[in-house]
Amino acid sequence: MRRYRLSGPARADLRVVWKAIAHRSQARADRFLDELAVRFQEIADRPRAPGSKDIMYDSGCRIHTVCEFVIFYRAQDDGAEIIRILEGLDDLRFW
Repeated sequence: MRRYRLSGPARADLRVVWKAIAHRSQARADRFLDELAVRFQEIADRPRAPGSKDIMYDSGCRIHTVCEFVIFYRAQDDGAEIIRILEGLDDLRFW
């Protein structure tokens, strides 16, 4: 099993995601973060799998979507670095 690492901004994004969902249901927010962790591991295990896309050819940055969230990551020799987790395209201006 390969490893994934979360960047500092990605860790901050997870807190924002949790808070956005938790205002309706903390249990649902917890389950969604668990689902994201599963997706992060899938990305680390197969960073070039179908469903992920290159977005900036020179940077090696790729994306994978989960519901309305976009996971930005880079493939690494031993897995993947999760760079950001943003909601939809509206948040891209902050990336």
